[in-house]
Amino acid sequence: VPFAASWFWMALSEDVLNITLGRFFTGVCSGTFTVTVPIYIAEISPVAIRGTLGALTQLMVTFGIFMTAVLGLVFETKQKTTLKCGGGEFSWDDEYDGDITSCQDIVSDWTCTVSEDGDSTTLGVCEGDMSSWRNLAYAGAVGCAALFILMLGMPESPAFLHANGHLDAARKALQRLRGAGADVEGELVALANAGAENEDVDEFNMSDKEAGEKKPLLTALWESRKAVMIGFTLMIGQQLAGINAVMFYCSSILSMAGMSNQNLGTVIVFAVQFVMTGVACMLMDRLGRKMLMIISTSGMTVFCLTLSFFFFNDKEPSALALISLIGYIAFFSLGFGPVPYLVMSELFPLEVRETGCSIAMLTNWMGAFMVTECFASLVLAISAQGAFLLFAVICALSLAFVVFIMPETKGKSLEQIQDELHGRTHVPLRTSMSA
Repeated sequence: VPFAASWFWMALSEDVLNITLGRFFTGVCSGTFTVTVPIYIAEISPVAIRGTLGALTQLMVTFGIFMTAVLGLVFETKQKTTLKCGGGEFSWDDEYDGDITSCQDIVSDWTCTVSEDGDSTTLGVCEGDMSSWRNLAYAGAVGCAALFILMLGMPESPAFLHANGHLDAARKALQRLRGAGADVEGELVALANAGAENEDVDEFNMSDKEAGEKKPLLTALWESRKAVMIGFTLMIGQQLAGINAVMFYCSSILSMAGMSNQNLGTVIVFAVQFVMTGVACMLMDRLGRKMLMIISTSGMTVFCLTLSFFFFNDKEPSALALISLIGYIAFFSLGFGPVPYLVMSELFPLEVRETGCSIAMLTNWMGAFMVTECFASLVLAISAQGAFLLFAVICALSLAFVVFIMPETKGKSLEQIQDELHGRTHVPLRTSMSA
């Protein structure tokens, strides 16, 4: 509900302050979703298909980005505005003011025609294609409203219910998720064992009160420091590998490659991202998380190097830029896009899963902000070829981290993953437990 309301807020805004506030609250809602959705999917999924279902998070993110680009084409209209090229004054339906000094500051491929009563330093008319952002905001609100309706029938996470002492409710939720005739006792045993510190704990005869007891948060986080380190490294590596920088250069690269309609080119790029993320979903429980990450970071390293060479070679040949752009995004979508979110939700024990995933996502968003904010300054400091060479080094370091440190979680229960992280021998679970 707050998500939909924030989009409506933006769509109805008549000044920059309200647009900014609406955007702020959509950001808060987006951040909440990026933490809770991977956790929920990991906790409700059977082991055999947890990877595929977990990767659906990133698949739906890329689908949303793709549909936004498509709607941008649908709502695209020819726009005109006037500006004083030397004075930095911009007027468009009296809604905006800012330091706009040329048509290029509004949209990269807009053109400017000097008005009859002015010269090149005074009043001109900018013209170009721009999407109706109000219609896009309304579309976002409709999507959120539909999501709210669809979520009304969702059961609570059985792991959450069990951790808070609601054992009967956990059983009912599992039964609903697995089907009326499914045997859920084995999974209930796994939930009972998930919080046990050692094999001497009689987790099968716990009371509701005992089942809901928790360790102090800092103690639990310290005991899970290996999971925190892995989650932190994957999340910061995902952003420092340059995905936002590549997307920042997307329009310029498409223009250099000779594509006249850059908006259509952007749709094609997002379509590649969506399709390759779908491929990752199909391969996640076959090849495993680790193998997909190895393939992904290897390909990203290569294409960052080719992008660096493209800029070093005076932006020639143009075809290399397009191939590198598509190749980088395809390999990112195959592994480094979906895997960190999935592995994050699998690594943390139940008692710190929410906090651990929140820390990991905070790291991710901080990395995204840092790259987006600093990329232009980085290019000025070390050139575009230097920036993409740096991204290639980070991709190579990420590859080494995956090979030597990141654990494989394919086909393992969440309890087995915890045993391996803590160096414990995994003991197969009993198949029943008392009510």
